[in-house]
Amino acid sequence: MKYLNKVILLIIVLFPLFVLAKPVESTLAETRGIIKKFDVDRVSIENVGYTRYSNLLNSGSPGVIIKGAVYNHYVRDVQLKITLTLYDKDKNELQDFVSNVDISADGTSVYQQNIYAEDLFFALDDIGYFSLTAELGTDVEILEKGENDVYYIEDYFIKVNVNENNIYNIEESFLATFRNKVVPIERGISFRHLYVRDDGIKVNKRAIISNIDIDQYFKVSTEEGLRTLLIGKEDKTNTKRNYSISYDYNVGNDTLRGNDEFFFYLINNWDVKVDGISFEIVMPKSFLKDDIAFVDNNGISLDNVVYDVNDNVITGSIEGVINPQGAYAIRIKLNNNYFIDTTNNISTLLLACIFVPILFVIVTLLWWFREKKIRRNSIYNGNILFNKNINALELGYLYNGKVKDSDIPSLLFNLANDGYVEIEKQKKNYKIIKIKDYKGNDRVEKIFMQELFLNNDVIDRKDLVISLSKIKEMINHKLNDENRKKKIYSDTIISRKLIFWLMIIVIISLNVVNILIEYQPSVIIWNMLLSIIGYLILLNGLTRKKKVLEKMLYTLVGLILIVIPIVLTSYKAFLVDYIYDLVYIVGILCMLVIISVSNLMSDRTRYGRKMYIKINGYKNYLNKIDESIINRELKKNKNVLYELLPNAYVLGLSDKIISVSNDIELEGPSWYKVKKFKVDEFYQDFKNIYSDIFIALKSSKK
Repeated sequence: MKYLNKVILLIIVLFPLFVLAKPVESTLAETRGIIKKFDVDRVSIENVGYTRYSNLLNSGSPGVIIKGAVYNHYVRDVQLKITLTLYDKDKNELQDFVSNVDISADGTSVYQQNIYAEDLFFALDDIGYFSLTAELGTDVEILEKGENDVYYIEDYFIKVNVNENNIYNIEESFLATFRNKVVPIERGISFRHLYVRDDGIKVNKRAIISNIDIDQYFKVSTEEGLRTLLIGKEDKTNTKRNYSISYDYNVGNDTLRGNDEFFFYLINNWDVKVDGISFEIVMPKSFLKDDIAFVDNNGISLDNVVYDVNDNVITGSIEGVINPQGAYAIRIKLNNNYFIDTTNNISTLLLACIFVPILFVIVTLLWWFREKKIRRNSIYNGNILFNKNINALELGYLYNGKVKDSDIPSLLFNLANDGYVEIEKQKKNYKIIKIKDYKGNDRVEKIFMQELFLNNDVIDRKDLVISLSKIKEMINHKLNDENRKKKIYSDTIISRKLIFWLMIIVIISLNVVNILIEYQPSVIIWNMLLSIIGYLILLNGLTRKKKVLEKMLYTLVGLILIVIPIVLTSYKAFLVDYIYDLVYIVGILCMLVIISVSNLMSDRTRYGRKMYIKINGYKNYLNKIDESIINRELKKNKNVLYELLPNAYVLGLSDKIISVSNDIELEGPSWYKVKKFKVDEFYQDFKNIYSDIFIALKSSKK
């Protein structure tokens, strides 16, 4: 499906660029008449007549010649496909004959179709009418661009010295003829070595162009996959100038299995017509002359090349004029391992684009696993009650990084253990009784105490919703104030997650630069800038808590900024080389992994991490606690179990603590008033009160 989408995109985008003229049909002419004139765009066919011979071209066979003149009014050469249709006397179609006519720029050619009687399925006397249908075989856009041509190339000579490592030393020389004055000329050399192999498989290889040398002033740039040479300066005194160019062309490893193959374009990537082409190919070793072929870029054999082989040297010429973007190549099938010590032509940048994101993922995962290991193996060596200056609610806040509604009820039991509150058990209810005013230093406990007993010093279950109507917001405000947050969490700018964001930006930059450095470097800066902004917007929308509509908007804007610049400037790069697709996919997958892992890792300060690890160690300690430890602690403090219980509940271990204590003979806490104390009944009441306060907090939000 991915490749189908690319093909569809290519068709949609490129279809308007390659427009051939529609076929044009002449009027129907009688055999004794002529087709006076008809036009195919700016090519005209005139005075086409029908002549019958009893001895056609002295062949001994009767036949017919249909002949006329063709005029090309374009300034570039044209190929015209002409279809001759013969009809009987009732104007019924009899037979078609197709031929191609080449007409030079602003030139004239002859159309002639010789028809022998023996080649017909009917008698010559049956022919009553004829017509012509003609269409241009040359891209109209190329022809129309010819109006802007200010020069053309003559006496083009190319020498290719082929080395054993499949690197070609190229020398080109030519004469440029200008209309009015000498202007800088353009020579494009492709970074992609594209051709059809001897076995019919299409090759798309990465080529390395180096050691460019020109006999006069020149500039080098890269645009749409071509290394473009802008050669020479303006000169008003001349209309002709000779040029010499040399460069090395490395096509890398050979791709043909069982054999090696030499393939090189003798003429390619010229935007003007080229005349008088000759060549010399010097091979490093011997080869078979019969294995030489001359083809176009589709692998189709060409028959207008004259050549000779002398030892390892091939010399020759191409007959006729080559239109702009015309491609002529030489292909030689060679013995296996003809080329040795070839390179893979994968650049350091390309390798970096693949392996740097993978390295970032490895670093991220190792970092994450290290943190998990530290948390998993964290050890606590403190008191069983942790730190008496930190109540259960703050313990949960330091561990979870936020205030959980289910942790707030622990404040009631902390206050009870400190002697501020009593709980009186009734049949199906309970009373919470204020014993004395709060004298401690904890602001959250003070707020909880004040709000709980704001109206009465004694409340029951039904009073909780009224008493706790504002308490959640007040506690959140106190615990989540900026100073406390900064103590636990890093500021976004200096957080550890900044490292992950930098990794993502590096991956984005590599993705964009890798594509454009070889394809269209002139647009790197604004492509990269817009892509980075787009990714940041996209990631912000995906990682932050936002409404669905906001997420969709962020995602849409982000994708537009990421995709549109590449589509507008360099989408063809993805179609030309699938390694760019690989780099992009690897980059995106690596970014997703880094984003996912970074979201699992906290932005805690050193103190915040220290407290988390310490509390996690405390949790591990409580999880391994046994009856002997409880008995030992009870000898020091008979209320230790009840003071421990709020901490254990916040950490999800209260059931564990109670189950360990089931076989221990315990006294009830002084603040729990009941006729007969039973541990299991006490714990059930403990959980019921927790649940009632939690429900009251939820109800108070409505």
